[in-house]
Amino acid sequence: MSHVDVCRLYRDHAAFVRRTLARFGVPEADRDDQLHEVFVVVQRRLEDFAFRGSARSWLYGIARRVASTYRRRERRCREHACDDPYFDLCAPSNPEWDAERALARSHFARIIYGMSPSQREAFVLHDVVGMTGRAIASAEGCPMPTVFSRLARARAHYDAEVRRLRLADRGAFARRMGSVLSECRGGVLVW
Repeated sequence: MSHVDVCRLYRDHAAFVRRTLARFGVPEADRDDQLHEVFVVVQRRLEDFAFRGSARSWLYGIARRVASTYRRRERRCREHACDDPYFDLCAPSNPEWDAERALARSHFARIIYGMSPSQREAFVLHDVVGMTGRAIASAEGCPMPTVFSRLARARAHYDAEVRRLRLADRGAFARRMGSVLSECRGGVLVW
């Protein structure tokens, strides 16, 4: 692959990589820098990409690792920032809405983290990111039937948990989860 190919990868997949970074918790203010970091890694690892899968799944894997490194680094920085007496968090614009959203995110996170890591990955990649089974199989390095088996088990777990929470919380739960799922598909959910 040459420099021209990297430029083509960027042109064709930058928006997808940016959305992926958002889904993995990279805030808007830092997304461009992390997008750049992904393509720095792409440039460095061109020889590793042997076209055994799709470019999109390869980029997804790189973006996932870059976002993970970013979150780990930010967590350490936040821990030190909280010790700073001048560290100030912005006040929420609508406390009631923020509380509802935080609760819905909490429910969603509890549901997906109740899945095995392989099921969670299949669920997020297929139902949230919108990748195909073939692309997921390539990204995860497993056969397609395994991907669909994991996805079926993940959906069954998700549906059972949503039913349980609806019974416990009545109508408010449905409003909150609808809001979170639409955010999730819009690329702003952080988990």
